[in-house]
Amino acid sequence: MQDGSTDLRSDRAVLIAAAVLALACGSYGAYCGLLIWSGNFHTVAVGRLYRSAELTRDEFATTIEAHHVRAVLNLRGAHPEDRWYQDEVAATGAHGADHYDIAISAREPVPEGKVEAILAVLRTAPKPLLVHCRSGADRTGFVSALYRYAIEGESAGEAARELSVWYGHFPYLTSTTVAMDESASAYFRAHPHASSE
Repeated sequence: MQDGSTDLRSDRAVLIAAAVLALACGSYGAYCGLLIWSGNFHTVAVGRLYRSAELTRDEFATTIEAHHVRAVLNLRGAHPEDRWYQDEVAATGAHGADHYDIAISAREPVPEGKVEAILAVLRTAPKPLLVHCRSGADRTGFVSALYRYAIEGESAGEAARELSVWYGHFPYLTSTTVAMDESASAYFRAHPHASSE
């Protein structure tokens, strides 16, 4: 017959494991919040492509000036009735930067037609180009991975690093943003580099 101390140790171990998991999840949540609050701005290719979350009007102006941005690709789509969109268009226009809108969802596979439209902007827009979505983690990660693979010629593994928890992308557990990883993988498979065929 086991004494109660074995059950107590087992219960304590479960509680400690749950506390550690909760602390890790809370810390990651705080990190993602800080990323988004700070604009989640990162360099994909120096002087060619930058990525971010939705920025305020002043943040757009500062970013455009600091990095000599000549075009902005908004992955949230046109929302002329919303203040964030009005501010974005005003900031880009005031600094002479081109502005592109292509709406994609982080929770659904990106249709082939949208991928081609994104690639057309990545290829032809004046550089440097700033690409953004709301948080700069999922849709922006997909487009950054697409750029590194299709435009820069990097490997699928190197390109996929743009879809990382370090940028706030978390396609695990019940998250539906795994659609961005799946869309990137589908493009990589359908368009293998000559050296990997």
